[in-house]
Amino acid sequence: MNKTVFITGAAKRIGKEIALSFKELGWNIIIHYNSSKEDALNLAKEINNANKNTAITVQGNLDVKEDVNAIIKEVLDAFPSIDLLINNASTFYPKPLSESTKEDWAKLFPSNLYHPLFITRELADSLKKHKGHIINMTDIHAEIGLKNYSIYSAAKGGLLNLTKSLAKELAPDVLVNAIAPGAILWDVNEPSEKKKQQILADIPMKRIGSDKDIVMLADFLITKKNYKAFVEVKNVTLMRKSKIAEFPDAVTSRGLKHIDELIKASKKGYEIYIAFIVQREDCNQFAIANDIDPEYSKLLSKAVKKKLNVLCYDCKFSSKGIKVNKSIKFKI
Repeated sequence: MNKTVFITGAAKRIGKEIALSFKELGWNIIIHYNSSKEDALNLAKEINNANKNTAITVQGNLDVKEDVNAIIKEVLDAFPSIDLLINNASTFYPKPLSESTKEDWAKLFPSNLYHPLFITRELADSLKKHKGHIINMTDIHAEIGLKNYSIYSAAKGGLLNLTKSLAKELAPDVLVNAIAPGAILWDVNEPSEKKKQQILADIPMKRIGSDKDIVMLADFLITKKNYKAFVEVKNVTLMRKSKIAEFPDAVTSRGLKHIDELIKASKKGYEIYIAFIVQREDCNQFAIANDIDPEYSKLLSKAVKKKLNVLCYDCKFSSKGIKVNKSIKFKI
């Protein structure tokens, strides 16, 4: 029996590309749309031409309670078994504080927060029954905010925390994750060329993301659900020699315990990682401070032989905060 995915806002852009990716997996696909009827019907036709009777469309305005109720009924009537819910639909537009109104709140909060919650509530039993998944599309600005988008950022911040809460509440039956895109596709509210260059300068890959990047991540979250990993993150601030960051900066019994835990996790089938994050901009190399804590150095080397993956990145500082920047050379 084919698995079934329900994608809100699936007629165009990211939602469409996600739908097409599940076509390749042979899933049943429920395509929700509001006003993009022609796009939704064409997408369903394309999918059904490849995999007969696997795609349907459902129409409704997620800002209208009655529409949401009708959508849920239509979804469950068509496919009682829901394996994956992707809350992708979103209303997005700028609204400076001085111009913000209750009407803007009423437009931006429902699709970005209110209805992901209640759609999830109505589909929770089906998702639990089939050990399903939920992916909520949040936004990088859910955590750092975006000028002139205060209401939108607040709604996405709520969705991010809703995701974290539901992950605990629905576990272990339903796996709940969020994808938080940054700069994706210029064609909506396209910035000036100068602004584009400013945005690209802060992105390590020096390019904006694409809908294909989101699809790859969604695919990983669903198809790689048995992938297990432990990741230990260490903040690095010590520099004794020019441009060389070091860790630890003192004897660390706690650090030894963490490496031991990673080794134990590896024996249980987990991939194990340790990430050293250099929180300064004047270093281009990283090394273990053997003289400060030789025992830590020995145990880390032992763990590397047991397939510990070591990562090291520097950071970039700005008035907006601290960002992981790029990989730097290291020697263990």
